[in-house]
Amino acid sequence: MNFLQTLRRLRLFHLFIFAACLTASPRVSKAADYRGTSALLDELSKQVSPPPKPSTGKPLSSEIAEFKEHGADLAPDKATQQWLQLVQKFHDSVKQGPLKGSDHPVRARDLIAALPPPASWGTLSKEIDKTQSSGKPGLFGSTLKLLGHLLISDENQQWSDLHQLELISPVVAGRPDSRLVSVTKALIAQTADPARIIAGTEQEIAGLEKGGNGGILELPDLVTLAGKDKAQSLLRRALVIPNMFRIEVAGDETKKLGREVSVEIIDHMSRPLWELVNSLDATQLYEALDKKFPASKEGTIVTHGDKLPCTIFSA
Repeated sequence: MNFLQTLRRLRLFHLFIFAACLTASPRVSKAADYRGTSALLDELSKQVSPPPKPSTGKPLSSEIAEFKEHGADLAPDKATQQWLQLVQKFHDSVKQGPLKGSDHPVRARDLIAALPPPASWGTLSKEIDKTQSSGKPGLFGSTLKLLGHLLISDENQQWSDLHQLELISPVVAGRPDSRLVSVTKALIAQTADPARIIAGTEQEIAGLEKGGNGGILELPDLVTLAGKDKAQSLLRRALVIPNMFRIEVAGDETKKLGREVSVEIIDHMSRPLWELVNSLDATQLYEALDKKFPASKEGTIVTHGDKLPCTIFSA
């Protein structure tokens, strides 16, 4: 497997974990959710659930290991059939309780690492579409379809799958699932369609406004992609989200507009956006932030949320 294939599988791994987590017990804690998808999957394997019925067959981890070793030698239809059987066993194990192999709990990453080679991806995607088309769409099946469409780079279907996930994904206490926001972010990063980038960015902002887990919000060059008016509208919403660790803005015109908007809405900010003070024309924003969020002590090294006197001189 070459480097690009490996990188692609790593990206797909995060999306497939989303499916595994959606089928997990609602007892998964918010703290675990905040730590990210890998930690969530680890938490899943530790949950206390009724034990599954004893099986006389091989541990699932052993079956996955064997397929990983010999799957590349199979014809696409055979490889597809066997891999999807492993996926179904994994899905069933998540619903029943942690299913362990001889040496480690089975995780979604094991299945992604065992994906059949690219020659089988077209067949795999078609079979997923076929098997998941009947009946009421579920979270696991819809995310599996997204995985198949990612494998064959079908961007139109990927966004259609995302829309389906939005319709059926649970909303708890008015908050969208944070992992769905992560999937949206991943699709935005892969598309060159300005309309989809803007729509996805607006979705991401909306999710964070409703209390989605904060982190780093990466805003694209909104002015270039959507015009000044739309960019200004989105910036006004994004810059006052209270639970963000950091906001990164792309494009010189959007950065400039972001600084102007920040000055206008300074009274509505809950934390100082010193990361936007990154050019010599940011003096007005620097002064506004310094007035609303005065520095605690001159010359000290501070964490995010405090004044960084040297920021204004950085490129």
